[in-house]
Amino acid sequence: MLLTLFLLGCPPPDPSDTECFVPSAVQGLVLDMDGNAIPGARVVTDAGETTSDEQGGFTSPAGEGNRWVMAEKEGYLSRTRPAAPGERVLLRLSPDDGDTFTLVFGGDSMFTRRYQDPDEDGRIDDALIRPSLARADTMELLSDIEPLLSSATLTGITLEGPLVQDADPHPSKEYLFENPPDVAWALADAGIDLVNLATSHTYDFLDAGVQSTLSHLEAAGLVGFGAGLDYESAWGPQIIIRDNHTLGLVACSTISGESEDPSF
Repeated sequence: MLLTLFLLGCPPPDPSDTECFVPSAVQGLVLDMDGNAIPGARVVTDAGETTSDEQGGFTSPAGEGNRWVMAEKEGYLSRTRPAAPGERVLLRLSPDDGDTFTLVFGGDSMFTRRYQDPDEDGRIDDALIRPSLARADTMELLSDIEPLLSSATLTGITLEGPLVQDADPHPSKEYLFENPPDVAWALADAGIDLVNLATSHTYDFLDAGVQSTLSHLEAAGLVGFGAGLDYESAWGPQIIIRDNHTLGLVACSTISGESEDPSF
């Protein structure tokens, strides 16, 4: 099951906004995969929780702005999805039959550049991710989407740039991405399990950057794939066994970072 979800509807808080930040309830339905109502499901938002009725309907406690809605019931896999004010939410629950598991994948992610120097003035005293507090600061940035990241059997992202510190940069690349190594533990804290490394920036800090990235991911309990110190390990699939299921992961990129246009 591939879930591609976006939290849309409300901009950042604005005192003049009269819709997104007026307390409102979320209404919706909890159904099974055949469209049948699931009564008695527990439905949770950040404003509180409620229970679905005989028709599968629910009305949450009032809350402000966008929010995550999670529904669960014994015998089913839980489901988490976003909701905006005034939106009716449909949550379809798959049976927990031992043969079904859920996957969530995110896109390109990095924790450098403007996160460490928001106004690009060379000073980092206003950094959103401070190198010495990278784990806590990164987790703070991810906290709003942690309910989704942690809701699946396995969750993966693509990491743009290595997890490295004080390594020699690529000698001819103009744009270099250098994520603080402690970001690895924040990714794990947020519920991420898998990290795709097949990007044009993984080799920004040469072999040392690749080795550092793989080492920190492993130390944090994460599975990195799509990169290695030789072609065999980079191309070879990572085999994951979870809940009696076997999953093979392969990632590739057309850009190795060695011979192509190095500016990016």
